[in-house]
Amino acid sequence: MKATHGMATRHGGSKTPPREIVGAVYREGPKCWYEAIMSDDSIKWRTAAESELASLEDNKTWELMARTGEVRPLHTKWVFKTKTDANGNVERYKARLIACGNEQVHGVNYTMTFSAVMDTTSTKVILVLSLLWGVPARHGDVSNAYVKAETEPDMDIHLRAPQGMAVNEDKMREHGVKEKSQLVLWLRRSLYGLKQAGHLWTMTLHDELIKGGFVQCATDTCMNFKADKSGMTVVGVYVDELLVTGTSKGRVDELFSMLITLQIKDLGVVSKFLGMRHKHTPEGEYTRDQEATVDELLEKFGLQDAHSVTVPIGPENENEIPGGDMPLPKESSAGSASIKSFQSIVGWLL
Repeated sequence: MKATHGMATRHGGSKTPPREIVGAVYREGPKCWYEAIMSDDSIKWRTAAESELASLEDNKTWELMARTGEVRPLHTKWVFKTKTDANGNVERYKARLIACGNEQVHGVNYTMTFSAVMDTTSTKVILVLSLLWGVPARHGDVSNAYVKAETEPDMDIHLRAPQGMAVNEDKMREHGVKEKSQLVLWLRRSLYGLKQAGHLWTMTLHDELIKGGFVQCATDTCMNFKADKSGMTVVGVYVDELLVTGTSKGRVDELFSMLITLQIKDLGVVSKFLGMRHKHTPEGEYTRDQEATVDELLEKFGLQDAHSVTVPIGPENENEIPGGDMPLPKESSAGSASIKSFQSIVGWLL
């Protein structure tokens, strides 16, 4: 079991949520709203943002209200990424609205933050069980999982209206304001970026599984099983992704039907999970690789044209940088670029 709460880095001491590195699923996109709408793919990014806002509003994630003097709304920001398939090809453009949880105050708008994630060893256990039972492991995904959880009843969280959100004059008149900046979003459900978002979602999914008769595994709380006279079902949870198998296909189908209220997607026999490509061979074996992830890392750090040599580099080549390579920056105006780059490289390799 691993914690998903933040940890301090030496250079800054600030807490940031760490990334569980097991492979790449998403590729970085524009860094901000302005960069997205000014890019060549601006239409695709706008469409993705509109889809995100529509989904959040349909989910009744917030209520619009006029801002009052005592309200201290959190800022929001957009995160843009492209989702890739097992071979690294772009599947879709993704825009996610997140709250600036760094502005939250403990005891005022959050308390509990801990949530566990499944150990990667547990995924192997599920795959082995699927082979023993002859039922291929299936992959489930819960879209916008965090917003499925309700906020704590004793915590009031407000957000500033985000960039790209359209508010018509009738709506502003209804709330007695003249500008969008005078409105805030009163959160009724959780949102990505909140310090307690992972905890709330974990509790929501846990409650659904318990109601369905599942029991947590003693050695990994993110593995759950249900056993009765007709057989057994095992489900592993990694944030919003599920890996499921059972003693019969019907039991796996039953699990997906049970979680239909969370809008879970049945992605079929697992082919990519936690960034790793999975292949179910005709011989009844599973193979896993991260070929697409390795290619992405080489591109990300400018090493796609790097080649091994049989002798150490000579002093006459100390200033030579092969085409396409990107040296680690020594320093920047920010003062910590080299530290962050080094930490990023090490993190990906762990």
